[in-house]
Amino acid sequence: MLDLRSLKVARILLFGTQFASKDRNFGLGSFMKLSLEHKMWLGIGLGFAFLLLASVAAYWNSTYSLISFKWVEYTQRVLDDLNSTRAAILDVETGARGFVITGNGDFLQPFNRGRERVGALIQTLKRETSDNPHIPVVMITSSREEQDLVKSYELGVNTYVVKPVDFQKFVESVRQLGFFWVLVNEPPPGGGSHKL
Repeated sequence: MLDLRSLKVARILLFGTQFASKDRNFGLGSFMKLSLEHKMWLGIGLGFAFLLLASVAAYWNSTYSLISFKWVEYTQRVLDDLNSTRAAILDVETGARGFVITGNGDFLQPFNRGRERVGALIQTLKRETSDNPHIPVVMITSSREEQDLVKSYELGVNTYVVKPVDFQKFVESVRQLGFFWVLVNEPPPGGGSHKL
């Protein structure tokens, strides 16, 4: 059984001398005077305390890793949906370009399929990112159709940019767009960018 002296030694080892006793002579010499049984109980108690502390740290670390993994998985899902959206937009542009150049109605099939997919994918992205409404959505397209402009803003686009056909002008417009979002745009308090 533990006696009062063993408890004082345990308090010294765990919390320091301030909790030990009013007796100033109580220290390491007193620890050495403890019986083997008391020293063993003290060692077991300290080992158990260390094991408990290590268990709590391991639990916290595994919980943090799980949360991090879920965020990585979520980000990957959003990026996959963004790539699918980009592919659908490319189908729309390719179909429109093919129809305009050749006049062949076969090019309208990927155009129409792509338009349907773009709307559905943008809605999916809005749902997936609804917990972070400060992500700006910029539509860069070759379409000057008013219905595409209206539909884009209905779907939550912040900016609609018609890209130039000439590559150098396209690069310049993307540079200006970046300049706008980074330097000119005034985000709401707390960071991010605002919905228009």
